[in-house]
Amino acid sequence: MIFLDTDVLLDVAWQRDPWYIAAADLLTLIHDGDLRGGTTPVVLTNVYYLLSRENSEKVATGFISRLLLLLEFIPVERTDYQLAFDSSFKDKEDAINSYAAYSAGCTTIVTRNVRDFHPSTLAVMTADEFLQHRLL
Repeated sequence: MIFLDTDVLLDVAWQRDPWYIAAADLLTLIHDGDLRGGTTPVVLTNVYYLLSRENSEKVATGFISRLLLLLEFIPVERTDYQLAFDSSFKDKEDAINSYAAYSAGCTTIVTRNVRDFHPSTLAVMTADEFLQHRLL
């Protein structure tokens, strides 16, 4: 299973070039059953907040509802927070997501902020890198 970070989901929601196509391709692979994808409530909350602020509550609710049907829900446990705050991650939100993804059995974190996940023990790559690597 891959972990999808906030920026990748927003790339789809906002169709941001040049990242939209690769991010949408990932969601298509997940939809078609060729790949398992998941995310945390932390990410879903961030996506909802940003979409509702920049678009509307209706757009945000609709997008999150579709994600809930598509992605696996990765819980965030107390241990994930403890490990995150004891870690060398500069961005503790990324640390929380990284530890939750690891606990859920994810193999890869897909994000545009690869550098921010540097301390992670999981593979970290962009959507485009993941798709290219998957083809090898």
